Amino acid sequence: MPSTDLRRTIRRCTAVLLIPLSMTPWVFIARLKTDGYPYLNLILSTGDYIAMIMAFGAVTYLVGSLWLQLKDGEEAEVADTTQTE
Repeated sequence: MPSTDLRRTIRRCTAVLLIPLSMTPWVFIARLKTDGYPYLNLILSTGDYIAMIMAFGAVTYLVGSLWLQLKDGEEAEVADTTQTE
């Protein structure tokens, strides 16, 4: 496996693992709100927003990475067909 493929795989696995990990603060804040916790401090609110940004970034990276891989695969396929003709 080439080094670039290994790096891409590690980045994708990290992004996949980051999605459920970043949802933990969302669940915690939602639980506090449903239990009627009267006060959410700045640290909890900031952590919630940071978790949202991390999850959005991970999903964006995965979609972009998949799109680029499909685009490169189509270009390689077109190059292979033109070389065989």
